[in-house]
Formats: sequence, C-alpha cells, structure tokens
Amino acid sequence: MVLKIIQHARSNPYTWLTGLLLCISSYLCLVNLDYSLLYDDEAHVARVGKIFLETGTFTFWGERNLDSFGSGDVNLNSKGESIWPPVMYVFSALGIAIFGYNEIGARSVHAFIGILALIMFLMLLRQQLPDNHRLQFLGFLFATLSVQLLLYLRQAHYSSFAVFSFLSCVYFYELYWRSKHTLWAVALTTMGLLAFLNHYSIGSATILTIATYHALLRTAVTSKKQWLVFGGAVLLIALVGITYLSAVEALSSIAEVRADYAGERNIYWHWYHHLLKLWIGIKTIIAADWLCWWICIWFFMYWIFCRSKLMDRINFSGLRKLILLGMLFFVFSVLLSMQRHHDDSFINFINLQYLPPALPLLLTMKAMFIDWLLSRRKLLGAVLMIALLSSSIGAIPFEVRNHYTGESMHGLHLISFIKEIHRPYRPDPIDEVAKYLRKNAKKDDLLFLHPIPQIDFRRNILFYIGDHVLLCCLINRDHPIPSVRTSVRQSLFLDPRIIPDWIVILMHRKYSVIPQRLYSQNWTSHRIPLLAHQTQSPELNLHAFKPHTKPRFGGIIILKRKDNPANPDTWF
Repeated sequence: MVLKIIQHARSNPYTWLTGLLLCISSYLCLVNLDYSLLYDDEAHVARVGKIFLETGTFTFWGERNLDSFGSGDVNLNSKGESIWPPVMYVFSALGIAIFGYNEIGARSVHAFIGILALIMFLMLLRQQLPDNHRLQFLGFLFATLSVQLLLYLRQAHYSSFAVFSFLSCVYFYELYWRSKHTLWAVALTTMGLLAFLNHYSIGSATILTIATYHALLRTAVTSKKQWLVFGGAVLLIALVGITYLSAVEALSSIAEVRADYAGERNIYWHWYHHLLKLWIGIKTIIAADWLCWWICIWFFMYWIFCRSKLMDRINFSGLRKLILLGMLFFVFSVLLSMQRHHDDSFINFINLQYLPPALPLLLTMKAMFIDWLLSRRKLLGAVLMIALLSSSIGAIPFEVRNHYTGESMHGLHLISFIKEIHRPYRPDPIDEVAKYLRKNAKKDDLLFLHPIPQIDFRRNILFYIGDHVLLCCLINRDHPIPSVRTSVRQSLFLDPRIIPDWIVILMHRKYSVIPQRLYSQNWTSHRIPLLAHQTQSPELNLHAFKPHTKPRFGGIIILKRKDNPANPDTWF
C-alpha cells in the first residue's frame, strides 16, 4: 500500500502539492480565530446561538436586552422569535457549547465547515477535470489562497456553509447524473434544503442555479425518470421550505422588509432595476478581482478563435461547466438578494456578502489562463501566477475604495492578510467602548446609542458587555408585535421621558456633529479618537487589513448624565 502511494506521488507530484495546500489553507482558516472582535453580524449570530443553548428557541431576546434590527422590528414573529434561517445559529451554538461564549466558540464550527468547503471544491475539480492534474492543482491553489474567500470562511456567519452547500449540491448533482443512483439524489435534496435553511436567498439561488444549468445543457437527454427525480427534489425542498417559513411566520415579514427597504431608498422593483443590479454586480466583482477583466477577454477570444487547440490541451468542457455554474449563481444571487449600497449612491458598489459560493468557481478562469501560459512560457507563467495570488493586480485599473477610510484596496492582499491574522486587531472601537463602560457604568445603567440606526454597535455591545447595562429607547410604542408591546421593560421604548445614564455617539460622515442640546451642565463627555466603525468585515470595501488609529473624521463620544435635565425633551 505504501509503495503504491509513493509510486502515485512520483507519477503525479501534484498530489503532494495539493495536500500541502490543504494543510496551509486549513491553518489559515483556523489560526487565531480570536485575533479580532466579532463584527456586527457575527455578534448577532453568536448571541442568538447562546440564547438557543439556554432556551431552545431562536430569539433576539436575552434575559434583559434585545438584539434587534430596528425600532419597528419585522424580523420577529408574533411570539418574539426570529424568522431568519436557523442553521447559522445552530453552528455557532455548537461552537459555543464546546469552546465557550467567545470569539473562538462563535467562529470555530464555521471555520471547520470552511475547510470542508475547500475539500468539496477539490473533489469537484477532480470530478470535472479528471485528466488534467496541473489544472486541478492551479484551480485549488487560487481558491485556497484567495484572501477574500478565506475571510468569508473564518466568519461566524452563513458564508462558510453557503459555500459548502452550493459546491456539495453541484457535486452530488453531477454524481447522480453520471451514476443514476438514488442515493446521490437524496444527498442533493438534503444539501439543497440545508442551503435554504442556512440563507433563504442564497439557498434559492443554489437551487435555481442547478435547475437552470440542467435546463440549458441537458434537457434533450434527460429521461422521464430523471425529470421525476429532479422535479420531486425541487418540490420537496419547496414544500419543506414553505412549511418552515409559514411556521415561523416569515412570509409576510420578508415581504414587509423588502417593501420597507425599497421605500427607504426610493427603489422600485422594475425589470430595469434588476438589470442595473447585474451591471453593478459585474463591475463590482471585476473591481474586487474576483474576475480579471483581461483574462475574461482572453478566455472568450481564445474560445472563439483557437477552440480546438484549447480543447486538446485541457478538459474545456469541464472547465466551462464550472465557470457557467459560477456565473449562474452570481446572477441569481444578485437578483434574489436585497442589495445594500455602501456609498453615497446605489450605483457604486454591490454587496458581496451574498456571492461567496461563486468565488471558487470564478477563480478557475485565472487557473486556466496560468495553465495555458505555463505551457508556453514557464518563467512568465510562474511570475504572473505569484502576482495574481498575492496582489490585486488583476483588477487594475479598476479599484475598490474602503467605505470608511477612503483608501484604495489595491495592494499585496495575501501578505497583508497573513500579517493581519497573526497579531491582535487592536485598537477596536467596540473594545474601547466596552472597556470604558465596564469600568465606569453601574449595574443596570441605561445606555442609548446615537444615532439610532447604529445596529452594528448595539449587537457588539451586547456581546462584549453582556447585560451589565440596559439598552434603552430602541423600539416604537406601536411595535407591530403585540407580545413586544406588552411584555418588555418600559425603558426599551422610544420616549423622551426615559433619560439614559449614558449616551454613546458614533461620529461618522452622516452624523459628524454632536447635537448642541447635549452640550450642557447635565452631561460629562469622554472622547475615544477611533474610527466609529469596525473594519474587520469580510467585504473588501468594508475591510481594512489593520486597524485605523487616526480616523479622517469623527470618533466616538461617550456622555454620562450628571443629573436629570430640567426639560427631558432636550436630550432626545
């Protein structure tokens, strides 16, 4: 047995190189998971996971505080429980049960699933490109050392399982198509359902991607039995999904969220709006270096003019399938998700957090180009491969600017990422605020965050300061959920008569001036000269590879009440 392994390794050195890559990427996924504080979405998932361990329900309500999305919360059902998919909460709960209520506990299971996602991608490459070991290795190389993919796989969020479930569905679909074995159809259905229960729009995009792919390429050669199997799988996923959405009362709430979101931004869901989203999405993934624009041009030109030569060299059919699947997922995910803008105008940048499952498949285009170049100019191919892996050279002249700092995100991303995860991500605004309040605030002091929309700080404060303080003035008196209106403590309602003991003011572009009514003898102030946002979010336009100690604007102001103001309305 050992001799066979050695002989195989000598005949195919890429086997050992692939194993080494897997070890490196596993290390990068797992090392120092507590190097940075949880950002807003992570803190929310971890807190709900902890509550699930304690109560067995997915609710935003702890014993004393509310982890809410807004003042009129449509993310809860009539029982006050979450309407959102449960899978990400379960994974964080499992990690917290093993490692404790901390960053490692929140992120560990998601990071392990990220490693499984990379292994599944390797299996998919071997399935689609069985005769080209170098191309398999290059495709795996670009995925495992993709900084943006690794950032997503390390997060305590839905991203890692979204990548794993999508790649698993593609793999099991192909296995069933080739073998006609019912077991793989069952596996495909199961993973499709789990993908939906991990994230509604990403799971729906996964199912629609495979269905569209089959309709485009294999309709004519599909037997009646196969149509019944595929149709039954989609029907079963739809029935279970709708049943779950009805059980948690999510159907009406999701529609209301979309309507509120569109109304707040004056967006009307016409067909040309969706075309605009797709156009912005294409520009975004090119600027973020998910797709290299000049490699795309080479790919289509070479396909048209040198197609036969290319097919002789690689399994072009298998590679084309992977790229097509990645592009289909990109299209459906952009169309189904509620895209938020991160700039002064909607037409600048699309939210990448719904797209990570497409990233490893899109990166195979870079792998194909390097494989082609290595067969002609080995030195040039090796140099360009290192440049594409370590930097954002593929995006030039397009660029992504950090939304919070205004800095260009061009640079040596791989080196910056390795440095980032091997040192504490400090100072952090959440850490500084939490330490100050733990030291100075009394038990049960009321805390108000200004401005009210700063949901990200609310979630993080709840994670890091716990229930030492009580958040106040969060929800409307006419809250849509009856149980909320009648059962919560009165200080949670928006009411000028409720005077907080502490006010944390987040100074950023839109709110760069402290309200003058808060400058009075009734308040003492303390300033923290840090950027009023966390910058460890995995989205490239929201991420900084090191913390910013000198913000271009703003900062954080903490006000402490000395006595009751003569006119309570003046603070509100």
